[in-house]
Amino acid sequence: MIGWMIAVHRKTGWKSRPASASSSLGALVAQWQGGPAAIDWLRDLTHTDDAVDLGGNGYPLRITAKAGAVLPVVEAGPPFENKQWQSDPGDVLTDQWVGHTVFNTEVARACATDEWLIVEIWDES
Repeated sequence: MIGWMIAVHRKTGWKSRPASASSSLGALVAQWQGGPAAIDWLRDLTHTDDAVDLGGNGYPLRITAKAGAVLPVVEAGPPFENKQWQSDPGDVLTDQWVGHTVFNTEVARACATDEWLIVEIWDES
């Protein structure tokens, strides 16, 4: 397994409530690619009051989490981030795959710590 492509978005609508599986994505806050263990910290977070696992099959998995629990970790450098993004010759790459780590500081700073975000996790195996 190569790992995961992880994208953190603001959500549209009520930002003070957790997202649902069908919530629409808002502005991109961050995006990165990581190895097999790159989502362990997010899965651990779902065992707290700061995140909820919304399910999915890896295409994607979805988690909703409070900005105050996610953004400081991501801004410091996402856990298990692939510094050199990888793809294979047969991969189908969409516009969601940017090929480099993104952290939108302006969008992140606009988030309240108790704002609920959407984390999409795409299996890249």
